[in-house]
Amino acid sequence: MIQSIVNLLFGGPKISEEEREEILKYFDDSSAVNGLQTREADRYNSALLIHMNQLDQPESVRILLDASERLFRCAEECVLRQRKLSLPERALVSYSAWSATLDSYLQWARATHDAFVAISEGMTPNAERVLHLFSEQDRHRKLADREDIKLLKPLGLNAIDLRRIVDQASESVETVRWEPE
Repeated sequence: MIQSIVNLLFGGPKISEEEREEILKYFDDSSAVNGLQTREADRYNSALLIHMNQLDQPESVRILLDASERLFRCAEECVLRQRKLSLPERALVSYSAWSATLDSYLQWARATHDAFVAISEGMTPNAERVLHLFSEQDRHRKLADREDIKLLKPLGLNAIDLRRIVDQASESVETVRWEPE
């Protein structure tokens, strides 16, 4: 009971400096995976904005087919990279939330690519499935973001620490190397 009150008043049990550094490393590494996913999603969205209203033109369909395949391959890569992260015990809930997010993102990316395959073959895509899976991955992402906040809160980060984390996450988008095979 007393420990619960202390946790409530002071933001949870104390974290050792070693554990704090492990959590920050996990968060940085996880941010690199998310940075790759974000960069490739932006690339896909750019192609989508340009070509989505031109699905009657074979060249636009080919570009979107290629972009959706790249997005799908990237989602596979992100799942693999996520599984290789070094995982401190306190980060298990965050890790699980991000794993669920990336798994649902992979399902959405696969369905999106399948939709463009169908379009390229003159068939009607399963748009309902794509929209449903998009909503699911978005729901999972919001939950994962909340778990990250819970993970970082007990670390007692100051404004400089938070700025460093945000800057590193931004740099991750630019520095992560990946090309589909």
